[in-house]
Amino acid sequence: MNLSIAVDTISLAHSIRDGETLVSASQSFELGFFTPGNSNNRYLGIWYKFNHSTVVWVANRKNPITDKQGMLVMNDDGNLVLLSKDKKIIWSTNSSSVLENPVGQLLDSGNLVIRDNINMNSDSYVWQSFDYPSDTFLPGMKLGWNLRTTLERYLTPWRSDDDPSPGDFSLRLDIQGLPQLVITTGSSKEVRSGPWNGRQFGGTPFSDKVVHNFIFKAMLVHKQDELYYIYEPFNNTVRTHIVLHQSGTMHRRVWNWKTTEWSILYTWPFDSCDHYAECGANNNCRINKTPSCDCLKGFIPKAEDEWDTQGLSQSRKCIEKSPSENCQSGEGFLKLPAIKLPDFNWSNNSMNIKECEAECFKNCSCRAYENPDVSGGSGCLMWFGDLIDIRECPPGFSWGQDIFLRVPASELVQHYSNKMKRIKIIAVVSTFTGVFILVLVLCTVWKKTKNRGLESTEEEEEVPLIDMSTIAAATNNFSQANMIGMGGFGPVYKGNLSTGQEIAVKRLSNNSGQEIVSGKKNRGFCHPDHHLNLLGHAWVLWNNGRALEVKDVCLEDSFIESQVLRCIHVGLLCVQMFPEDRPEMSSVVFMLENEGLLLPQPKKPGFFTERGFIPGSTSSSKEKSHTENAMSITTLDGR
Repeated sequence: MNLSIAVDTISLAHSIRDGETLVSASQSFELGFFTPGNSNNRYLGIWYKFNHSTVVWVANRKNPITDKQGMLVMNDDGNLVLLSKDKKIIWSTNSSSVLENPVGQLLDSGNLVIRDNINMNSDSYVWQSFDYPSDTFLPGMKLGWNLRTTLERYLTPWRSDDDPSPGDFSLRLDIQGLPQLVITTGSSKEVRSGPWNGRQFGGTPFSDKVVHNFIFKAMLVHKQDELYYIYEPFNNTVRTHIVLHQSGTMHRRVWNWKTTEWSILYTWPFDSCDHYAECGANNNCRINKTPSCDCLKGFIPKAEDEWDTQGLSQSRKCIEKSPSENCQSGEGFLKLPAIKLPDFNWSNNSMNIKECEAECFKNCSCRAYENPDVSGGSGCLMWFGDLIDIRECPPGFSWGQDIFLRVPASELVQHYSNKMKRIKIIAVVSTFTGVFILVLVLCTVWKKTKNRGLESTEEEEEVPLIDMSTIAAATNNFSQANMIGMGGFGPVYKGNLSTGQEIAVKRLSNNSGQEIVSGKKNRGFCHPDHHLNLLGHAWVLWNNGRALEVKDVCLEDSFIESQVLRCIHVGLLCVQMFPEDRPEMSSVVFMLENEGLLLPQPKKPGFFTERGFIPGSTSSSKEKSHTENAMSITTLDGR
């Protein structure tokens, strides 16, 4: 049983023995000794206070203690030192900085730091555990490089559930070219994200909007001395982290406070196309198509007889279809849409896209170019030689970027010839369809007009506009002799106009609840307390704290209140005014399944119509109606 001490610091006058723990100020993290799995060894580590089995950092990964006599102390040099029972140094922070009043502190972020006792500034830390991560990437931790000291911060998994020593894989920030995330074994890449595109790393499941809109904000920071990837949750109650599993798979996990367990938000690699160079050089990996590997435009399989029905080959490489065509002899660029950008790029942040195209065209070795910044900024990426590790963006994701691929003139001619054929076919079909619909509409209108004929005219003449004095004269001032019947809302009179035309007039009784108005449709009705559709009604009820009133009364008590409220909450998030605020459909399922996940408050919907009219004269000539439609429009582009 561990004994927690009331402070979050350790100084020269204190020590932490096996069985004692240090707890952060907000009770989020705890530091102490633990035994993993079925092992008998003891390790110094940090874990979540609310979930002791989730260890996020281990000090002596490579050098375990074999008994329960270990002790953590602060020595006179200002270093934290882990000692065995015979005072042998098992592990040390090994900092060369000297402090007058050194203190070790476990922060609420899970970071163990050494600082001066009178200086709380993070710049004063002479050592911190965040610089030496284990298998867990916590919020506020930097994954990347200190360019001045060449310190690299990267993750390595546990070797097994019983052994926290470093495994074979590592998760790193690759800074050769534009920064990108890689999972490696030794110097070999196993999995690679796309390069940073100004908002996120392309080509990964964590490019989904749920990550950036509802869970955390991710950033790539490039300073003079540092280049690193970092993230922070939007809500302090959200507990999330990335862990690198011993199998080489990365998991993003979120703590579900309701079920008191971790929910996996996503894993990476996501599918087989995420494996590095799955289809070889100059190939596009397409997970939902057969064959899954497809040579890029202008390329063919290196050896046709080596390819099987799945599109794979022994060499898994595509070569140029027309290598004999000379450079700058009519070749050009074709757009390859919605892909993960290939590896090994050359970048120039000062070029715009036109300059990038011109520069690539001048260099016969340039295979492709692209503007990497999806936020609209400048920048140029170019690729030389074979194009490695391209994959198609799978359905349900939106991280794909376009690349402009250099192709020979023959490929351009074929492409535009096929395009013109498609345009002609579409034009012919569209014209025929349009003419057919037009003829159909004209026939329908003609038929209706013929059927109604004079009947329509007579119906219009049955409700003429006649002044009151004329009606009174025609009905002999509504005399009893002219009354021909009694309706539900008043008597009906016959009369004769001065033209000789016979008319029938209904006179509404005072208690009928009816009245004669301007004689035009009330098209501008607008009541501040009512909405013309369910969405507007639901939005008002939500803002007034009465969202449950939107449920169907037929449900009676056969529902769980929290689930109904969450469905309404998620529904309103899906119809917010601006598309960038709405979650992806792949995120909606996650939000519905994880009730412990706190959701942001929805913003004003964009899919309901507000209607009103400008008060004024009841004359139809002065009526002004208006419609404000806040609906957003999503443009679908075919891939």
